[in-house]
Amino acid sequence: MAIRVHTSIISAAAIVAVGEKLVSAKWNETTKQSKREVAVVLPMENLVAPEVPESFRALVESALLSQAEATLKTFCAENPNSFEIDETMFDRPNLVESFMNRGSLWLGKKDLEIAFTSSATWKRIASRPEFSSNKTYQMVANRFKETILKLSGKATVISPDDCDAILSKIEDSDLETQFGEFVVSRLESMKNRKQEKIDFDSL
Repeated sequence: MAIRVHTSIISAAAIVAVGEKLVSAKWNETTKQSKREVAVVLPMENLVAPEVPESFRALVESALLSQAEATLKTFCAENPNSFEIDETMFDRPNLVESFMNRGSLWLGKKDLEIAFTSSATWKRIASRPEFSSNKTYQMVANRFKETILKLSGKATVISPDDCDAILSKIEDSDLETQFGEFVVSRLESMKNRKQEKIDFDSL
């Protein structure tokens, strides 16, 4: 089934019903292109994650919305004369897979450190009185930072429980940033990675 691609965000917003979500994309006017906007109306279930713990549900849902917007913009840029898009492109499994594979999100260690130290998450942690007065708190905070920076390593492995713990500490205001998107994609990827079980019984 195909979903209609609207060329006006306002007109698309006018038909959004209960249980639906507007997803849009815009292009600014340049010497090579005219100003343009597109929008689609999707089932809300594609963009929500009720099964995810509430402490970091907003992170995952932000990632789903971000990927839906990216999918729409990429499709319309490649198919400027198409006014329909296959609804399966916005299925949750496809959105998750596409988000995990977004190479443009990748941050090297130096870039990740810059992004993290300027994030609301680190500012909250470092601004607490304990950061300057409690060595145990300092140690935990610095270990958290080190773990975040390890996400830039493609061979890094973090347990599902630790992934959940890290995600729960990310500030809501970081959700829309490249830092937040990168952290979510890396941790969700690790959580979903199948761990190989080695049988040592014969030794």
